Amino acid sequence: MLKKISCFLVFIILFYVSNVNAQVYYDKINEHGMWISNEFVNKSKDGKTKYQQMTLIVRKSDNRFLYCIEPGKSIDENKLVTGYDTDLELHANLTSLQRDRIQLLAYYGYGYKNHTDIKWYVITQFMIWQTNNLGYDIYFTDKLNGNRIDKYVDEMKELDSLVNSHYTIPKFENSKLKAFVNLEEEFTEKNNVLEEYEISSSSNVNAYKDNNKIKLTLKDFNDGYLLFKKEKKRFNNKCVVYIDDNNQNLFLPGDLSDVTDRINITPLYGSVKLQKLDSNTKDNNPKHEGSLENARYGLYDNNNSLLEEKITDKNGKINFSTKLLQGRYYIKELEPSHGYQLDETKYYFDIDKNNYELNVTAYEEVISENFEIIKTLENSKTGILEYEKGIKFGIFDLNNNLILECTTDDHGTIKFKLDYGNYILRQLTSYKQYEKLEDFKIEVKENGKNNKFVFQDKKIKYKVKLTVYEKNTLSKIENIEFELLDKNDKKICEKNKCQYLTNKNGEINFKNYFDYGDYLIKLIYDDEFIYIFDSDKIKLKLDENTKYKDMGDYRLVELEYYLELKNKEPVVDDENKNNNTTNDENTNQDKTENNSFLDYSEIEKTNVEKDPGNNELIVDVPNTLLNQFDIFILIGISLIYPIKKYLVKKVFI
Repeated sequence: MLKKISCFLVFIILFYVSNVNAQVYYDKINEHGMWISNEFVNKSKDGKTKYQQMTLIVRKSDNRFLYCIEPGKSIDENKLVTGYDTDLELHANLTSLQRDRIQLLAYYGYGYKNHTDIKWYVITQFMIWQTNNLGYDIYFTDKLNGNRIDKYVDEMKELDSLVNSHYTIPKFENSKLKAFVNLEEEFTEKNNVLEEYEISSSSNVNAYKDNNKIKLTLKDFNDGYLLFKKEKKRFNNKCVVYIDDNNQNLFLPGDLSDVTDRINITPLYGSVKLQKLDSNTKDNNPKHEGSLENARYGLYDNNNSLLEEKITDKNGKINFSTKLLQGRYYIKELEPSHGYQLDETKYYFDIDKNNYELNVTAYEEVISENFEIIKTLENSKTGILEYEKGIKFGIFDLNNNLILECTTDDHGTIKFKLDYGNYILRQLTSYKQYEKLEDFKIEVKENGKNNKFVFQDKKIKYKVKLTVYEKNTLSKIENIEFELLDKNDKKICEKNKCQYLTNKNGEINFKNYFDYGDYLIKLIYDDEFIYIFDSDKIKLKLDENTKYKDMGDYRLVELEYYLELKNKEPVVDDENKNNNTTNDENTNQDKTENNSFLDYSEIEKTNVEKDPGNNELIVDVPNTLLNQFDIFILIGISLIYPIKKYLVKKVFI
């Protein structure tokens, strides 16, 4: 009895709501409206897996099917739940993108056109779960809690395509359509969605669909428009979300809002613009004292009738205002601008439905001069000029913009023409062993003048400076000897002097001039050499990549070389170390007085070491030997040692 009363109340409520167009619904849900055979899914999260057989979820009041929108939650079939058809994302805790996609999946999924098989309900439900997966890994299985499988891949692609194209509107080549008056025009729709839309138009346009094309005729010179509208109505209700705070939220499919678009149509007529350019620079910024402004041009039809006259602006442009019908026309210069010759060319163009906004470019000649540059090499040995082939030159304006680039031929020659104005001739490349020319200024002011210049490149000269440092202290070392070799290991000498010594500044300034090539600077040393080094050879390569200081007449290459002072520790004679001190005190004193040094062999169990922190010699002497005289000697040694390390060897040997 209570169950019947409850159902009756639900019916009354639904009836009332539907009559007043309310936005709140109440109903109970049947989770197992129909078991769907052979359809199994697993939902895994945080190490736990829920597995189930798919069922068709329905609303108890009318058996309308619904979809779960919260994977992992159950449904209370005995609970009356509330539904809303506005602000769906707020009620269901969805993002606007999730809400929109779920609406589209529900519309285009189960029941849409040929999607009548129950598998489409499974597919739609699965894709809704994927849209709002709440961190679950959801997948199909071959049986209840079975193995993971891929299923309905092609069907999901089809449904995705329908969803993704829902808001796609008709697209044409241009955002505005242009049509000649009283001429039927044909426009192809690019997105292939025209069949989804109905069209209507303004009163001055006749239009209809022809497969994926629009054919229209514009009746007058006024603007017109086309309206496109896509309606998706198959449920006769809005989308509804049923909310249960403790259980599953559910989604009832509904109709979608219309998708509309408008495209304007403008009457098509021909128009033409003129751009006057400098014939040499091919731009509208003259690089000379001429001007592109105030040149007068005429617009003519094909019968040589003058339609309009206009003059160029400061940028050399004209926008003719005459509206042109289909046909042939031309533009001709009537009066040149300052510094240019009159252009006699007739610039023809055609107006039709495919070419109705035309841009015409006109060129004019300016005052110019001809130039011939001959490039040679310096040869101090023969005195014969040698042509420099393959050298690139750039001609720049005074703002350092490149105007022209040329390369010398077999005779070291380049030829070019320049317009009126001032320029800089700049050598861009050179032979490896030769310097480039300094920039050369050119002034052009006489039309047709021929100019000829001969330039000569000087050979690059290097000088080399070597500085020798002590590696640890970075002090410069004097009197270190080197010899200089060429790439064939032949010594290079200065006035029969083939060895070079560093001066008091630790430097060798080789007086020779060096050409491009490979050289070797070799250290000269013997067994008494008090330094150690990583290598006794310094390889020197002089080429275009060598770093140098520009000294005007030559390039200075500065080299650094490092030597490390040997660590000369005193040598202890084992035989003397083990001798018993049998000599009396007077004998030891005599030895000390005669030699004026501490005889290391006479001290028993004495430790000698070098303090690595301050380079001081530390001598550990037994207390029995530390009489006044011994202390005096030790103090003397400790003072001598830091001054000259090599004296230590003499003290103990």
